[in-house]
Amino acid sequence: MLCKIFLFALFVAIAMAEETAEEAWPKYKQDQNRSYDAEEDAKRFEVFKKNYEKIIEHNKKYEAGEVTWKAGLNQFTDRFPEELEHPEKDVVSP
Repeated sequence: MLCKIFLFALFVAIAMAEETAEEAWPKYKQDQNRSYDAEEDAKRFEVFKKNYEKIIEHNKKYEAGEVTWKAGLNQFTDRFPEELEHPEKDVVSP
């Protein structure tokens, strides 16, 4: 029982310490050398946000020992699925 309480407290602490997608987006664009006009930025942010949330959820499983690898942001985090299906047709300029 004490172990369960400790794990719950740990998850709460991790959740509170997590950076939001809104906070991570400007840093991600800077790190990946991305620059978009306002319309494209809004679209890319939505893709980024969905992927960011998947990363957070996966890493919670990692912290709980449910999976063996940790996920992170990379050059594909703001890409549309169709761009990932055909990487030779890179339609986005960073």
